[in-house]
Amino acid sequence: MSQQSSEVCSSPISDSPWFWGYVFACGGLIALILMGPKYEARQGQLDRNNQGRIRAAQDKAQDGIAEGSVAQSSERASVSSSPGISLRPLFVILWLVITVVFFRVFGKRMVSTQTPQETTP
Repeated sequence: MSQQSSEVCSSPISDSPWFWGYVFACGGLIALILMGPKYEARQGQLDRNNQGRIRAAQDKAQDGIAEGSVAQSSERASVSSSPGISLRPLFVILWLVITVVFFRVFGKRMVSTQTPQETTP
């Protein structure tokens, strides 16, 4: 049993696919943090453009009805715009992946280094 734990520690950490999953998940999280504000600004602009197109199409469709369009245009203006796509689910998923993989890689190595090794007389 002690040979198995010493074999786990003797292999380099970079040989583990869990380590590479951890590295790439950390890289993805860093990339999301860096590009998040730019993405949110761009997504907001796309949402505003889409809402403008929808309102223009609705106004064009209701061009013949004068009294109905006044009431509905004020109603449409009061509708708040909700953000279309958020990066929050990606943050949560990457954070969970990093947490699981961290304990999978480093927890196994910490346990194997802390086990008492048998000494032969």
